[in-house]
Amino acid sequence: MSMPRFPDVPEGFTFDKSIYQILTSIAMEELGLSHVLNAEGEKLQYILGTLEGAKKTHPTIDEVLEVNESVKGMLQQVAFNQMFLSAKMSEALRAFLQYKKSGYKEEPPKPSVPPEPPNERIPATHVRIRGESEVEFVIGTKYGPGCVVTPANSTDIPVWVSSDPAIVSVVQDGMMYLNKVGTATITVTVGDVSASVKINVAPRPSVPERQTGTTQ
Repeated sequence: MSMPRFPDVPEGFTFDKSIYQILTSIAMEELGLSHVLNAEGEKLQYILGTLEGAKKTHPTIDEVLEVNESVKGMLQQVAFNQMFLSAKMSEALRAFLQYKKSGYKEEPPKPSVPPEPPNERIPATHVRIRGESEVEFVIGTKYGPGCVVTPANSTDIPVWVSSDPAIVSVVQDGMMYLNKVGTATITVTVGDVSASVKINVAPRPSVPERQTGTTQ
């Protein structure tokens, strides 16, 4: 018994090829049904002791009738499936004939377009950090001035670095976190150019104690 196999369609589907694939699927199902019918015939041969190479059996009348009912039920299912396949084939052929009569000419499939190569690098020529070159903030705050890159369509990615992350830490979106009193320099590098800002972190101002009690 051979295994059914769909034909390859390397150049893409057209209407003609779609009908061809439908008819091929019907033929594959018919081939599968022929294997089922062959197996049912061998089942009867075995129970009756006429199957070549099989051990002789001595079934009772009840056993023969039971196998006969099993084969009968399978044949009914095959007949129902056969009706469905016949209708499927008729509709496919009818659609194919109507398509041919219409005179419609299907355009050949377009050749596949290779993917475009990745964009070439557009280097940055200048970068500046927004705001003053030296700023002061109170400990516990955050500061995110961002940067301006020239040209605006540069493909270089800004990389932010702190000279002392314990004092001022910075994440790669440019947000700075003031963690400790002191001074740190934040540098952003974009390709071959860079810019810096000096951050002074001041302590929080002391809050004067509130006087309580009475005066004489």
